[in-house]
Amino acid sequence: MGVVDFEKQARDAVSSAIVKEPGAAISVILQQIGRAAQAAADTHEGVAAATLGGMTALWNANQDLPDATVKILGGLTEMSIVTRAGPEQVMTWVLQGIATASDMAGAEIQGDIRSRIEETFQGAGDVFQKLCDQARAKRQ
Repeated sequence: MGVVDFEKQARDAVSSAIVKEPGAAISVILQQIGRAAQAAADTHEGVAAATLGGMTALWNANQDLPDATVKILGGLTEMSIVTRAGPEQVMTWVLQGIATASDMAGAEIQGDIRSRIEETFQGAGDVFQKLCDQARAKRQ
């Protein structure tokens, strides 16, 4: 069996969900994160890749990324149960995928996402900003 491309799987699944049932996109992203967390050889990389794929699909469909971010992070409480990591680690990995996707979306959207994260999950906005800085440095 070859290497699983969790980013592509999530992007395709979420793109399909947006077309068929737009309200299901967040649930599909959470499912993809859960699958990646269970199946990836490197849980961190799998979760970040699945999140990036899902967020990329949302961005390509002109969806509200700040709103999606808060919904995804809110849905993570059940996710740590199915992973080999604690809730803070899972949240950081998901934030990494969101940071990479938001880097493509631009500074304004990235700022909006950071504000929404900080409003809802105090302290997580700073973590997100550090991950955004890392994503930007990788891209350059």
